[in-house]
Amino acid sequence: MTNRDSSSGKNKFFLVLGILIIIGLIGLYLFFAEQQNPSVTFAPEKEFVTPDTKFDFQSRDKDSGLDLVSIHLLQGDKEIEMFKKDFDKKVDEISKVLGLEKYRLKDGALSIKIKVRDNSWNNWFKGNVVVKTFNYTLDTEPPRITLKSYKHNLKVGGSGLVAFNVSESVKKIGVQANGYFFPAYSPPESDMYLCFFSYPYEFVGRDANLLIKAVDKAGNVRKTGFNYFVSRKNFLNSDIRISSNFLQKKMPGFQDNFPGTTDKLKLFLKVNKELRAKNREKLLSVGRQTEKKPLWSGAFMRLPDSAKSSSFGTYRTYYNQGEKIDNQRHLGVDLASVKGAKVPAANAGKVAYTGWLGIFGQVVIIDHGLGLQSMYAHLSRINVQEKDKVDKSEIIGNTGSTGMAGGDHLHFAILVSGVPVSPLEWWDKTWIRNNIKSKLNLLENNKE
Repeated sequence: MTNRDSSSGKNKFFLVLGILIIIGLIGLYLFFAEQQNPSVTFAPEKEFVTPDTKFDFQSRDKDSGLDLVSIHLLQGDKEIEMFKKDFDKKVDEISKVLGLEKYRLKDGALSIKIKVRDNSWNNWFKGNVVVKTFNYTLDTEPPRITLKSYKHNLKVGGSGLVAFNVSESVKKIGVQANGYFFPAYSPPESDMYLCFFSYPYEFVGRDANLLIKAVDKAGNVRKTGFNYFVSRKNFLNSDIRISSNFLQKKMPGFQDNFPGTTDKLKLFLKVNKELRAKNREKLLSVGRQTEKKPLWSGAFMRLPDSAKSSSFGTYRTYYNQGEKIDNQRHLGVDLASVKGAKVPAANAGKVAYTGWLGIFGQVVIIDHGLGLQSMYAHLSRINVQEKDKVDKSEIIGNTGSTGMAGGDHLHFAILVSGVPVSPLEWWDKTWIRNNIKSKLNLLENNKE
């Protein structure tokens, strides 16, 4: 072999080797140059924040791992580094909780800019980069509440109405009474809020601590008191005897609610406690289905030609074979007339609920607006459907003995945001004029 042939062979070898090396390097680059961006999540996703708001940051990159994370806060011409991390070894995931409390920020717009880079060889070894900006409004000032009504005379278990203005948009507003909350509503074409509330029936011997509570969109909370006078009077007591005949007659209708309980007395106790509590939760749910304006006028009607057989708030003690078995509060007025008597709507409104409701049997609930509703229970027949508009005195059904009723009668209840209150006040036109109408008039004046 000549030197020329030997040289040509070597050149071919190095050419092939070079090509193979280039192909290998390209393959290596392509292998490590994955193009999947790191994932970035940042919460909360809402417009308004406060200095106490906590931000949850998380980023992941399972393929090539994270290389850099930087988070900056921007407000006006100010830029603050909140967090920065360079990773010197492969890390697939990072999470961080950040806050604003240590920064001296002004109320108003601010942004949080996040940059995350991974270890990919993509973009000529610069990695895959994600940049996200989250915009917020910082709000440190709780809403201001201005009272528009100043006199509130209440009875335990009775109703009240308070009127007020609020300085900004809110996500929650109403009257708080210890564990109860009664939402307030702002009728159309008005910036005034009206709130029907109750001094709840169980606060006979203790203070319900009524406060107006407002929570703005950032989460700032303002609570303010208002003047009220409470007339305290104990409710009646009543003994109810649960006979074997009653158990035999009524309990089979509730067997499906507690299929594992066959003993009729035990079934009665479950119905009287557990199902009753569940039914009251349903009333609270229906109570939120209300129009933001009054739909009624004048005193509420009572079932014509009826006699009262049980009062609101009566504390009932149940006995079986001479033994005390339970206690419950009666939260309506029982009205007895002829069997199957026609039941009129107590006032104008919109039907919010019809159907079977546990211990109450067949029920109609009429919404009168602003959280005020009337309930008609133990009906034998229902003549209306949900969303129907009804006029005062329009026949909505007939009395009956459905549910836990021992005989044909109407269980009539007034509900404020789903909480039962005394109907006696709502039958009294003088009470309505002095305690309710005078405050509704503020709404009319506010529109002008």
